[in-house]
Amino acid sequence: MRNEDRSNLDEQINKAAGNKPDYIPLISELAIQVCRVVKKTTSKNKAGLSIWHILSKDFRDQVSITAQQVEWIQTDVKVYTSTDSLKAVGFEAYVQINDCVLFLKKAMQGLRFHWEFAVVQDGKPMDICRDINNEYAPFADISKLSDHTCALIFFYLLALRDDFSISEQEDAALLAMAGLMPVSDEVVKHVKILVFTIYLRNAAADWTILKEEKTALEKLRAALDLEEDAGSKAVQRVLSYSINLAVDNGPVTKEKVEEAVRLAKELGIDWAERNLNPYDFSDWTTPYEIRKIRCAYFIDQCKQKKFPVIDLESFHLKKGEIAHFHSQISSVQKGTETKTIRIYVGTRVKIGNLPIFLGGSSPISSTKDIEKSVGEGHLVITNKRVVVWGQEFSYEIPLSKIYQIDDSIYGFQIHYSGRYANRFYRMPDSWAAKVILQGLLENIS
Repeated sequence: MRNEDRSNLDEQINKAAGNKPDYIPLISELAIQVCRVVKKTTSKNKAGLSIWHILSKDFRDQVSITAQQVEWIQTDVKVYTSTDSLKAVGFEAYVQINDCVLFLKKAMQGLRFHWEFAVVQDGKPMDICRDINNEYAPFADISKLSDHTCALIFFYLLALRDDFSISEQEDAALLAMAGLMPVSDEVVKHVKILVFTIYLRNAAADWTILKEEKTALEKLRAALDLEEDAGSKAVQRVLSYSINLAVDNGPVTKEKVEEAVRLAKELGIDWAERNLNPYDFSDWTTPYEIRKIRCAYFIDQCKQKKFPVIDLESFHLKKGEIAHFHSQISSVQKGTETKTIRIYVGTRVKIGNLPIFLGGSSPISSTKDIEKSVGEGHLVITNKRVVVWGQEFSYEIPLSKIYQIDDSIYGFQIHYSGRYANRFYRMPDSWAAKVILQGLLENIS
């Protein structure tokens, strides 16, 4: 967030826009950024490169039989700084995609096998796990990706990098790698979704997706053998990432809101908005991400003292007065209710049908909070006062008398030195009333 004033932005937006949807479990926000690591490699022509790279029969047998579905641990690249140093301790090249070679060595930890691996480019081992986890883990929903997941993501990105396709040889190599890892088919599917998300995010980085980019992305989805629902998860994640970035780096402008709407449409998210209330962003026909950026825009505008101006035909404004907000309300008043019962201490006797207590008694009281309905009505905020009226009540609160505003589960409450300070106003757009009123009060102070 840019400053302390925006520290509760998510809380305000979630109150206005509703709860955000569930996303796929992530490895994912991290994966959106992993492409930077891949871009560090040098693209070369794939023609003539051998996928299965110098495999001895003994090593091939080890790969295929004795150490499947076990943990992968990246070797210490500070110790092994070259291909020769890896080979000297028993590493053998397992697979090459583009200009990167994966070296493996079967190792023991106690009584358990694991694969020790290194990714080599131009003869030098790369610390891909360090790069990914140190630089990108803050974007993930988990603190650290496993080493084998980093390797699988990395090589999928390499295979797709030049032509958005995976050849038969590359597919065989990637499946063989996954077969050595302690991963299920579902995990491999999530890795593919992440890879698709990365490329989709790159395409959407400029807030628009060109026709040729759509064609390339469709080719990419087909290459990864992803169903439409998997593509939809990636779309949702990218839209959320883009809008979170815009909100965090605000202020949000009207043009940025329009770009977000256009991007959502270009990503294939379509909707028909039914709610025309300018303050109510809880219309579930509108995607959460769009509601969020609109809420952020509204909040930023009010912080810049650019309050909305509305026309109220049936409301009389005083000279120099401007109306900024209007909503229907349900007004309630909080109070307490006390009940007292008496506890008798002594002997209870019965004369006929009449019980008689012999001895003293002591009262016990209990108090509870209660709500009393005041009635239905309207609330208007102007640059000079708050006006509240209905069939059962009518009063106004000068802004100069207001010293605090609360918006709680009980409703919207205006604290001021006056008769109706303990009343709450319930309305669907109370968050917007609070934002406007806070901005107006700052002008007075």
